[in-house]
Amino acid sequence: MKCAAKEPRAVAFRVARSMLVIAVLASCGGSAKTDARYPPRPEGCDVKVFRGKVAGITYDDIGHVDSICGSDLGPEACLAELKNQTCKLGGDIVYDVPDEPNQPSPDKISYTGRVAHTRTAGRGPDQPKAR
Repeated sequence: MKCAAKEPRAVAFRVARSMLVIAVLASCGGSAKTDARYPPRPEGCDVKVFRGKVAGITYDDIGHVDSICGSDLGPEACLAELKNQTCKLGGDIVYDVPDEPNQPSPDKISYTGRVAHTRTAGRGPDQPKAR
């Protein structure tokens, strides 16, 4: 009978150890990589949204963002989250944003976009070429 009592304890220990390993590995993923030239900006920063390509502005591409929201929040709140993700990457522009949100499931909506930062006039030739 003593052996049976130790077995559930051993199983519980293995499960707890496995959960700890998973939690540690998940935390190693970190957050999105940022461009050293454009550090993260505060949430709610000013972001210009372009529904297509950007014309007439010199900029540096930084990355890709998406926001997935409950459909009860609505498109405006989901677009605000897309802007916040842009700020986290250091961008001041998000482009190629669709006019209407995607609907990946009946209770979710999403937006995607490309993040960029406007290029200042003083950038030297050692900087990557702007688009």
